Amino acid sequence: MDGKGMSLALEVDRSADVTVVRCRGVVASGLADHLDTLIGKLIPHNRLIMIDLAEVTWADSKGVETLARLFEKGSTAGCRLKLINAQANLAAVPGLLSLQMAWAHAGDRRTIPPA
Repeated sequence: MDGKGMSLALEVDRSADVTVVRCRGVVASGLADHLDTLIGKLIPHNRLIMIDLAEVTWADSKGVETLARLFEKGSTAGCRLKLINAQANLAAVPGLLSLQMAWAHAGDRRTIPPA
C-alpha cells in the first residue's frame, strides 16, 4: 500500500461491563499511533476492552506492533484486551508473532497458542 487514501476511524462504545473500540480502515504506520493513544487512555478505566476489527482491511508491521504493545499495557494494568471480528487476512498475523491474544470469531472463542 502506498499510504495515499489510507485512514483509520475509531468509535468507542461503553457499557458497564465492556468498552468496544470499533476500527474502520487500516492499522498501519502513521495511523496506528491514534489507536495506541486512544486505547492507552481507556486501559486504566476498564477491565475489558474489545477491539473490533470487522472493518479493518489491512494492517502493517507497525499496526501489529501497536496491538502487541496495547496487550502488554493492558495486561500490566489489569485490563483484558480482546480482538474480535478480524477478517481472515488479519486473523493469522498475531499467530506469526507468537502473541498470546484471545480472538472471538462469530461466537467461536479461542486462544492462539505460542509458536
